[in-house]
Amino acid sequence: MKKLISTFFVSTLLLLTSVTVSAIPMPEIEGSINFTGDSVNTVVGTAVTKIDFSGLPIVNLATGDFVGSEAMSVTFVDPFTVGPVSALWVVNGFTFDLKSITYNVANAFSITVAGDGTIKHAGYADTAGEWVFTSQTSTSEVSFSATAVPAPAAAAVLGLALIGFGFVRRGKK
Repeated sequence: MKKLISTFFVSTLLLLTSVTVSAIPMPEIEGSINFTGDSVNTVVGTAVTKIDFSGLPIVNLATGDFVGSEAMSVTFVDPFTVGPVSALWVVNGFTFDLKSITYNVANAFSITVAGDGTIKHAGYADTAGEWVFTSQTSTSEVSFSATAVPAPAAAAVLGLALIGFGFVRRGKK
């Protein structure tokens, strides 16, 4: 009976592993991308309510998967009413969907607006990221950095494999 349970458990484990291996996940986006351009910002009290991207924002720095986007024009939602929005910016096949605003402060010298969202590109898994907009007078620099989130499924499969090996070894004793 113990041998039957052990064989069933190992068979199930191998099936789970083969299903996991056959479904190869797409890679997450890595790196950062910075934009620069001009904007006209609407401030109410100590918070920014609207950003009008005047002029033509361009990529001034790109690392990781964003390399190759340098000096390209960026399309922004314009005007951008500060809050969640789909396709806040688009460049070189990358799109950023802003899900939430995490920081919004304006004073006499500068403004900073930050938020969390998702960056997308064909051939990559949707990747969590952060967007930060800073502005001093009329010149603004916008930066985005993608942040990979580890997949919990890989850890679960490893844990099951270790448990399975433990049962098989215990059954041999």
